[in-house]
Amino acid sequence: MEKILITEVGASPAENVIKSCNQSLVKEEIIGVSRNPINLFTSRVQIKRHIPYEYALDNEYKKAFLKILEKVKPSLAVFMSDREILEASKFREEITATGTQLFMPRHEVKKSVQININLICFGKQRG
Repeated sequence: MEKILITEVGASPAENVIKSCNQSLVKEEIIGVSRNPINLFTSRVQIKRHIPYEYALDNEYKKAFLKILEKVKPSLAVFMSDREILEASKFREEITATGTQLFMPRHEVKKSVQININLICFGKQRG
């Protein structure tokens, strides 16, 4: 049985992925990670891990996330939040060194997409 770690569980995008995994003929153990304890509580995952909000935007996120990977040893991590993708992509080599494969873009790609989105939003605000 494969272990798949999914971030931001409890939110609709992640729960849709979890639902598909649970309906699959191939049974996986789904590990849910969230910064929101209420979302984590309502999620349909078997194993739940919490990363506090204050860790989401600083160096502690990396430490907390790597600790979860070492403990649960998933074969795949799927990131559902743009903010987490941007942060986790900075230490992708350390994540893959734990034996976990990733489903997320490289940091450079995500960063350039985020810059383009910010420019579009700025342009729309300016008219």
